[in-house]
Amino acid sequence: MKTTLYDQLLHIQQQHPTKVCLRDAKNDWTFTDLLDKTNRHADALAHQGLGLGDRLLYIAGRGMNTLPLLLAANKL
Repeated sequence: MKTTLYDQLLHIQQQHPTKVCLRDAKNDWTFTDLLDKTNRHADALAHQGLGLGDRLLYIAGRGMNTLPLLLAANKL
């Protein structure tokens, strides 16, 4: 069975839904927050036609907002 980063996030979120997993100067994200943001990005990418085997170019700055998109691409 293939285990992806998304699979790991889902497993951890089920065990620790309210535990803070990411923090910066302005925000705290729980595992549930990260999973929700990731799923929203994955749904948007799939709606645009992105799927397994496709390539995604994402030019981003630094920060927490990059992780949900990377995990979303991993989910597809």
